[in-house]
Amino acid sequence: MTNHAPLNTRGAPVCSAAFRRLEYRLPRRDGSKYRALSPATVCFILLLPLHAQDQHSPDPAPPPAAPTVQSIVPAPATDAGAGAALSADELRREAERFLNKREYMACAQTCQEIARRYPDSEQACQARLLVARMYESLDNPQRAVEAYQTLIDNHPESPGAAIARSRLPIMLYGAGRKEEAIALKKANAEAAKDDYTRANLYYNAAELARGVNDVEATACFNKIIREFPDTPFAPMAKKGLQKMADDLLKSLNTLEE
Repeated sequence: MTNHAPLNTRGAPVCSAAFRRLEYRLPRRDGSKYRALSPATVCFILLLPLHAQDQHSPDPAPPPAAPTVQSIVPAPATDAGAGAALSADELRREAERFLNKREYMACAQTCQEIARRYPDSEQACQARLLVARMYESLDNPQRAVEAYQTLIDNHPESPGAAIARSRLPIMLYGAGRKEEAIALKKANAEAAKDDYTRANLYYNAAELARGVNDVEATACFNKIIREFPDTPFAPMAKKGLQKMADDLLKSLNTLEE
């Protein structure tokens, strides 16, 4: 059987003896005397603010989003705001500063902004060179190859392209594309305009080919001795041939044992 709270003489439930002793008084309209409020009225007054709060309180704010890479790394300058006031030289210096601080993403973004806003400028060429250097610093020869090739394609006659051509075979070699590296080094030697540079590049090609393609290495050494005898690379080529012969002899002796 369910127990119900006792009723007072007016029919309102009485919660406890303490509640019966609680008396709320408000002034009459004429201001003369006070009147006691019934327990039911007290309950209504106390519960009304809670009901109003449930009806009108705003939804709780969503939790803050987790930080993203874009919120951590400075975004590149755009045509609006302070970034648009930066010149090509200022952006290039900013990119170089990022590279020196190893802030690689910011460096790449700034270089991309230079290439976008000043595509045919010397600063764009330097920015692409910075990107290639960045990939070398990250020990990523394949991406460095792509960056150097992009520089050569966009600025073929620039001083930066000459640097890219000298670095490209080394990066190809590091990426495991050794035959391509040797062929490119020889092509650079053929395109050189003076004997010293040609002999130097042929010697570099021979050094890359040693142990990978000994036939190519021998051909490059012999070419230096035959066509560029007055350069300092001729005696170096003779020593290179002698070392290859010694290494071959040691290998044969090892096989016989």
